[in-house]
Amino acid sequence: MKKISFLFVAVLCVALFSGWASADARSELALDLKQELLMQNKQAGNPLTAQEVEEFASFLTEPRAETRQTPSIEVGLYDSPGPATDRSIPLGDRIPLILVHGSSSDIISDGEYGRELNDLERWIDYIRAFNADAEFYSRYKVYRFVYNSELGIEQNGANLVTVLDTLPSYPGWETENLDGENFVILAHSMGGLVTRAAMNITFTAGIDAGQYLGDHVLNLLTLGTPHRGSPLAIPAWAYDSVKRGAMMSETEFNFAYVQHYGFVPTDGEFDLAWDNYDDAVPQTDIITYQSLLIPVLREVGGTRAQHEESVFSPYAGALNADDLYTAKLILYKAQNPPAGHVDSLLDLSFYYFLGTLNEHHLLGFTSNKLADMIAGDIGEGGLKPYGDNDGLVPAASAVFDGELVSSVDVFDNCDHLSLVDNSAVVTDVKNMLISIGMPE
Repeated sequence: MKKISFLFVAVLCVALFSGWASADARSELALDLKQELLMQNKQAGNPLTAQEVEEFASFLTEPRAETRQTPSIEVGLYDSPGPATDRSIPLGDRIPLILVHGSSSDIISDGEYGRELNDLERWIDYIRAFNADAEFYSRYKVYRFVYNSELGIEQNGANLVTVLDTLPSYPGWETENLDGENFVILAHSMGGLVTRAAMNITFTAGIDAGQYLGDHVLNLLTLGTPHRGSPLAIPAWAYDSVKRGAMMSETEFNFAYVQHYGFVPTDGEFDLAWDNYDDAVPQTDIITYQSLLIPVLREVGGTRAQHEESVFSPYAGALNADDLYTAKLILYKAQNPPAGHVDSLLDLSFYYFLGTLNEHHLLGFTSNKLADMIAGDIGEGGLKPYGDNDGLVPAASAVFDGELVSSVDVFDNCDHLSLVDNSAVVTDVKNMLISIGMPE
């Protein structure tokens, strides 16, 4: 069976999780996917009929709605019914627990790929566990912070501080005042970076004016957060890997990675760029070979400044250099995705026709390909250091390699989304929260 590059797969997964471009672009993508499937199907002995190939290619490229939560534009806190999460129940002497979602989780679920409807920015399994545990809700009141993940991480961090600082000014929260409170924060993926940015910003109102949010955070628990960023958020580096790996043609790259099928040139996306602590970004290649930057700029979109910043001065690098609160981090990493056996479009099609295709299959698929990212410049060897990943985030990033943190917990046979929907993970994290909230 033909080997597909990690880049094709990663972009396909991003595209499947999000919306699509124009009808003409979808038509072109469907045609290319159909050809890829036909080739794989033939090599496997034609397990799919021609009609099934057509159907699956069309399914992969059909447009999907992206409806964002209302406060994602205005910024705000959400609650839900239950003894841990209902805003009408006074905080009392409990600890405020803030949940901060990951990238694109402010998009309301449409039920595709097994994602539960009304999943509360993917926090639904945690919310159920919190509301079912009297010991937990006797110690915590839970607030969900919703933000627009297309905005820059620093801006969303500042918005979080503003919301906590001036909560009574927000409709529905007039009687809720968190001034002077100490918090525990649980964050998934990008949400961990948003929170770390917020922790290094000062309050401007109330009795804690002039104090950093981080001084009021007992612990920040992060689930698969890319603390060192992600190679996939540097389009020029991805392009360099494709050129050097000889696993996908430039034409395939241009159709798969660009044309806004996958990487969207928003501030939030670029802020996820790898911090290059390991000198893996091929900076010399990108400077020397203009072909590595100019086509990416032309095809991916965004500004030259955004692309150059992602290569030479990534946001994560600045955040990591100045962070005052890394010792308060409790990190959770997933490894060996349960669907790691899914290694081709044809494999995905089998789950589709069984009616069981879900996001975990897509992440297992991506995990196999992310390992093909080539580090360093031409002439420095063909090192591929990101084989240990959760389908989206390299292990070194999730565990904040090289930094002193409070603790790291590893979940085997899990992927990036298992960290928010696996019952064993949820229970472990809940128990950690209970231990943090115990009276001294």
